[in-house]
Amino acid sequence: MDSPPQAPRSQVAGPGSEVAGLGIALIQQMRDAVILTDRDGVITFWNDGAARLFGWTAEERLGHPLVDHHDEGARDDVTDVLRQVLAGADWDGEREEVRKDGSHVWVDLRVRPLRDHEGHAVGVLGVFQDISARKEAERAKLVASERLRVALEAVGAVAFSWDVGSDQVVRYFSIEPALPVTPRPERVADVLTRVYPPDREAFKAAIAACLDGGGHEYHSLYRVQRDDGSLAWLEETGRLERAADGTPIRLTGLSVDVTERRRSEEALRWNNRVLEQIARGAPLGEVLDSIVRHVEGQLPGSTCSILQVEEARLRVLAAPNLAASCNDAVEGMEVGLLAGGCGTAAYLGETVVSHDIATDPGWLPQYRAVALAHGLRSCLSVPIVASGNVPGIEAGRVLGTFAVYRREPGPPDPHAFGIVTGALESGPQVDAPQPSTQQLAIAGAAHLARAALERELAQAALKASEARFRDVLDASPAVVYLKGLDGRLLFVNRRVVEVFGVPASRWIGHTAAEVLPADVAATFAQRERDMLETLQPVSVEESIRRADGTQASFLNLLFPLFRENGEPYAMCGIATDITERRAAQEERDFLWNASPDPVCIAGFDGYLHQVNPAWTERLGWTAEELRARPWLDFVHPDDVEATMAAGTRVRRGEPVMNFVNRYRTRDGKYRWFLWNTVSLPERGQLFGFIRDITEQRRLEEQVRQAQKMEAIGQLAGGVAHDFNNLLTVINGYTALLLADVATPATQKESLTAVREAGERAAALTAQLLAFSRKAIVEPRVLDLREAVEGSLRLLRRLIGEDVKLETSFEPNLPKVRIDPGQLEQVLLNLAVNARDAMPTGGLLRVTATEAQVAIGTSDLTDVPPGAYVRLTVSDSGAGMTEAVKSHIFEPFFTTKGIGKGTGLGLATVYGIVRQAGGTILVETALGQGTSFHVLLPAQTLAIPEGDQTAAAHAPHGTETLLLVEDEEAVRRFARLALEMHGYVVHEVATARQALALDVAALAHVSLLVTDVVMPGMGGRQLADQLRRRHPGMRVLYMSGYTDDAVVRHGLEASSDAFIQKPFTPQGLARKVREVLDGDAATTH
Repeated sequence: MDSPPQAPRSQVAGPGSEVAGLGIALIQQMRDAVILTDRDGVITFWNDGAARLFGWTAEERLGHPLVDHHDEGARDDVTDVLRQVLAGADWDGEREEVRKDGSHVWVDLRVRPLRDHEGHAVGVLGVFQDISARKEAERAKLVASERLRVALEAVGAVAFSWDVGSDQVVRYFSIEPALPVTPRPERVADVLTRVYPPDREAFKAAIAACLDGGGHEYHSLYRVQRDDGSLAWLEETGRLERAADGTPIRLTGLSVDVTERRRSEEALRWNNRVLEQIARGAPLGEVLDSIVRHVEGQLPGSTCSILQVEEARLRVLAAPNLAASCNDAVEGMEVGLLAGGCGTAAYLGETVVSHDIATDPGWLPQYRAVALAHGLRSCLSVPIVASGNVPGIEAGRVLGTFAVYRREPGPPDPHAFGIVTGALESGPQVDAPQPSTQQLAIAGAAHLARAALERELAQAALKASEARFRDVLDASPAVVYLKGLDGRLLFVNRRVVEVFGVPASRWIGHTAAEVLPADVAATFAQRERDMLETLQPVSVEESIRRADGTQASFLNLLFPLFRENGEPYAMCGIATDITERRAAQEERDFLWNASPDPVCIAGFDGYLHQVNPAWTERLGWTAEELRARPWLDFVHPDDVEATMAAGTRVRRGEPVMNFVNRYRTRDGKYRWFLWNTVSLPERGQLFGFIRDITEQRRLEEQVRQAQKMEAIGQLAGGVAHDFNNLLTVINGYTALLLADVATPATQKESLTAVREAGERAAALTAQLLAFSRKAIVEPRVLDLREAVEGSLRLLRRLIGEDVKLETSFEPNLPKVRIDPGQLEQVLLNLAVNARDAMPTGGLLRVTATEAQVAIGTSDLTDVPPGAYVRLTVSDSGAGMTEAVKSHIFEPFFTTKGIGKGTGLGLATVYGIVRQAGGTILVETALGQGTSFHVLLPAQTLAIPEGDQTAAAHAPHGTETLLLVEDEEAVRRFARLALEMHGYVVHEVATARQALALDVAALAHVSLLVTDVVMPGMGGRQLADQLRRRHPGMRVLYMSGYTDDAVVRHGLEASSDAFIQKPFTPQGLARKVREVLDGDAATTH
């Protein structure tokens, strides 16, 4: 097995062995996984973080190829990454790795080459960070991130509005904009004249893309020229309003001056490039050349140089814009007094300013001659002094000089003087109240020059250790710092600088109290004291304000580092940013508590482990009560078996969707719950998402009941229709025989019994038709009180003397519209029903009041909202059970003994009320009586005056009639009845036969008597076709019920009439006479 990798050594104070041990201990204590391999990809280092993350110990992995750590499908990718990194490339990315137990984990992976002292790649360093929680948090915050993006778009300095149709642009708000506010509208072409010429095509293209692309979003980035000739960057965002057909109408948005941002970005990019050069070990001359050129760009008219002091002589490192002859003259110049600006500054270790080189006594003639020969008249020379942060280079040592030359005499630029000297003395901070981007850039450049020199002068043996040490810790997203026992910082990683906004140079050698606010530093100091007292790791969650002003949560782990003899010599802190994890937890808690639906986490042990507040709202039990008992204790007994079966599926890891059961509430009732579950067998838990569907089930039951009643009504109506055809024949012939004087008296007694039975059968079919709402009715607007009072005498005879009758009517009741006969039938049926419920007597109460039905009234969903009149019939009888109540309106359902009831009374009431546009409700309980509430729509129409009925006409006649009826028995009876009354009758069985009659026969027909529903062609269609030949023909329709097109859609003309089966010979003859005489009406 290969020996462990060389321990990284600190670049700051401490013996080499201690620093190496410190590096090993630091990497071992990191939460992230760190893995090192040699050039062959064999693992040579496996820290504790790797053991925690992947499950394998170091003993299990050391000496094994790294590719063996991955499955077959990933090994080629791993081999390719190793090949790239060993070739000198860095590799960053996110991967899904496999742990020892086979589970998967998402990691952020950063892979870097390990180099020897000569810069050759000798192995690979990999840092793995577990980002599974972040991945989950990212998904949870997608909606919040989108909202934040929209909110951040509306920031700017100039608002504009462009009317596309009129090409009028108005800028109406400004805070020191690069473009002025326009007092009057202008055209886009006018705006274009101010756009910097090289950017005009891109500007026009951005507008065209917005207008022609069919979208609404607009974005453009371009430059304009200010009045002073300088260029300003503008970024415009807007939204295009379009007409319904997509035509552009108006573009409204913001124009933001992003000049400083662009400069900052460029400065940052440049700074990063230089840092990248330094980090990758670029040649010192290349780095310093870049720095010099950058400073010259920030100080127009200036020429700069960086010289190194080496053995008391000057060496030119970077002076790209000075003549080669000038640089040759300076190369090897001895440091000392009067040795020009740079030589004197290096000798004294102080800044030297030359306002005019030609007259400055600090320049020896030979040095002055060189400067003046190359056009240099003034100079600022600043010594580059060692910071003391590099081992082996004492603080204060002059490493070189930074010079700024100008070609005219005069004092140096005060900005350049203060910035460069301050940066080289303390760091890249600027003391100006509001430093410009230029000032910051110069300061950063000066500081980078010193950093580059210090790096170049660091010991060669320390280079590899420093690079490895920094790469490992800077690659970590955690804050990592190292302190001596005196509290002074020995090392901080890049994340410290990012979080606190304080450069690394200000940390090293200082305590937290010297860098951070007093309250934050005091908290850190207390944590350190606690740790040093026990010499045990201290872990605590802390809230820290970042440099950008945002508050963040960190999990801070502070632990001591020990020498081999067990003596502590330093302390290390690793703080992990858990802000997103904390925010995700808070969001989940909010959704949990705010959800209107019950949500739970239940265990396979049969108990609810966690429930949200919606459980208490729905069931009344507290969370503690719900968790204290097995959940099956709350399930309805009839649902326990199915619930247990669902639980078995959950334990197998199967999702259970749309499972329904009932849960008991605190008051003993039950609510219907719809379950959707996801199980986690490895944790022995399930997540349950529940919807309370109690109200939905109640409404479904109402719909089923209504459909059931409708189906029964259809059946009842059909039966009544067929019976009416039979009864027409039976009752009709019976009437003819009874009217025949030749019929013996002995037979008339039997015929009378047949007639009475037929009339009872006709009454029964009439009740069926009333229930099915297919009876022929003549609804009228009437006063409910008058109608009820008119029936009281009959009511009293029906209920008997042992039942007391009381009435009560609200004054000024609205009118109702209903067939008076049917209203009386409703009242009589309810009264008889109440009488039978009080066999030993009692109280029958009839009341009428006004009522309002509101939208959403739970028990009145079958009628529209509005004004109603409520007729209530109440008794003090025995009441009913819920089981009986649910069936009382079904036809033929009765609680009376055999032969004591037909079961059609309340069914008839139900049909009449529904046909009148109302509804009926029942309130009842055993021992507490029953109340029927009939709700009829209130009417605003006045009661019409009674019609004067014409005197009865004689039923006889001599006209010719055309009789069309498909039922042969009915047709023969109708023909016989009409012929007995003197009419001439042409009889046919179908509409086709009627249409086949010749024109001469039809010319004498005065009246068409036809059935409505017949095979092939109905009576309505027949009448329509006959009227085309004989427009004045009158029509009398016959039918067993009124659910036919002729009645639903109205009679064709005033000469049409309708007669319902069964009818008597006299009734048919009378109706024929009325139609022929022009007095048509609908008859029962």
